[in-house]
Amino acid sequence: NNWISINRKTANQILENLLVPTLNPTLTAPSISSFSQNLSTTQEVGVSVTPTFTTNFSRGSISPQYTSASPFRSGTPTKYVYSGSGNVRQVDSTSTSNSSAATGATALVEGSNTWGVYVAYSAGVQPKNSAGGDFSSPLASGATSVSNTTITGRFLRFYGPTASSPTDSATVRALPSSALQTANVMTFTLNTGNVETKFVVALPPGRTITSVFDTDAANANITSSYVFTGTINVNDGGGSGTPRTYNIYELNLGAPYSSSHAHSITTA
Repeated sequence: NNWISINRKTANQILENLLVPTLNPTLTAPSISSFSQNLSTTQEVGVSVTPTFTTNFSRGSISPQYTSASPFRSGTPTKYVYSGSGNVRQVDSTSTSNSSAATGATALVEGSNTWGVYVAYSAGVQPKNSAGGDFSSPLASGATSVSNTTITGRFLRFYGPTASSPTDSATVRALPSSALQTANVMTFTLNTGNVETKFVVALPPGRTITSVFDTDAANANITSSYVFTGTINVNDGGGSGTPRTYNIYELNLGAPYSSSHAHSITTA
């Protein structure tokens, strides 16, 4: 009788397991869910910036966590570790978010200016399955991967109609138009207006004019009319930074255009 009872119990357990299988949770690793800063992503070389960073930490999840009090894969954060120029610091915190400014200002260099952050966290709990048993292992204490934010430094080019030739940094920067030179090869438009007879293009270090077409004169090639007149040191960083050697080109006419022309200028 005991043998029959034991085997009946075993059979019932097998049947129960077939009808109600043990379910395992889904494990999601902790991560930095957002990392932002208060500055535009492309700015002039030499501009001084003090970024403010907002870092949000996700502890991940054990979903569902059948029998444990904690549904999180990791423990609480222990510190936020920042890197990058003017930003090497550590913020000890158990909060899942941190908002703070860099500790010092940084003058942007040409190309990538990168700041990073990672979050260190404590160990997590043991994940459980639907039968109350252990599933996988607790997440050990560790850290997220580094999340980076980059501001790209670019030189401005200056251009437009003018009554007189520029002679220094201030008069170059006073030309009516400017834009970031975001690539070596770029095409932009100089609108002449119908007042001036002098048109100036000041290009950042190493940049030259390769072609100019007048789109309001049957796309005439006027490249040779834009004459290289030499170089002028132009201060970056809004005009108060480091002097940079700019290439200056001029077109001079005998009389103003009767109506504004668009000069399509390509650089290299």
